[in-house]
Amino acid sequence: MKNEKTMLKNIDIIIPSFHSKDLTTLAILTFEKFSDGYNFRYIVVENSNDTSYKGFMLNLTGKKNVCWVQNPTELINSEANATALEEGLKYVLTERVFMCHNDVVATNS
Repeated sequence: MKNEKTMLKNIDIIIPSFHSKDLTTLAILTFEKFSDGYNFRYIVVENSNDTSYKGFMLNLTGKKNVCWVQNPTELINSEANATALEEGLKYVLTERVFMCHNDVVATNS
């Protein structure tokens, strides 16, 4: 049996996006920076037909822990965010889920 301290907590993080490679990248990389003790899986929900950065996102962490969901609603308001979060929930594999905008940046201060 593993020591409780060595067991990672699995958390799926749903991140809606709309043509937002830079913000989504920054969000994921800052979560990774503070991932000690956690096993994060990122569900990026792209609310457009844009696939130009899909490959980049899928390989961003080098851990195969990014899931890309194409959700071409072309919505850009709060309805888009709600729709993306609902779509992302269909891909959740863990008991714990964190939902955020792609402009969230984790810091230690």
